[in-house]
Amino acid sequence: MIQRIQSVYLFLALLALGGLFSRLPLITLGGSAANDTLFILQEVFIGLSAFITLFSIFLYAKRPRQMMAVKGAILLTVLALFTIAADYFIAIGNSSSNDLGVDPFAVIGTIILILQILGHRGIAADEKLVRQADRLR
Repeated sequence: MIQRIQSVYLFLALLALGGLFSRLPLITLGGSAANDTLFILQEVFIGLSAFITLFSIFLYAKRPRQMMAVKGAILLTVLALFTIAADYFIAIGNSSSNDLGVDPFAVIGTIILILQILGHRGIAADEKLVRQADRLR
């Protein structure tokens, strides 16, 4: 399981998702979350993405299911990044002074997305290799 490079990518994405979840809220106005609804959505999307990423690491024997699970995690990560961006732009519109706080750890979301995509590409390459070997038999 862990000797496959895509498992390493997914594990690193899982660690980064845990770090991102622990730093929520990323956008603050006056010391509290800028938008409570978007904050809850960020928690849900990041939490579900982390759970699905963890689950997909252990699906190494079923590559098609693993690819579907990673695609779902990628979708949830993209949705989380959109809610973070929306929260930021709404907070800019609502702030009248310098009370807007942005955690620099928000950039880690793009790294998570890249790691998940690399994991998916590795799984797809393994599936292609197995299909080629089956054709040769």
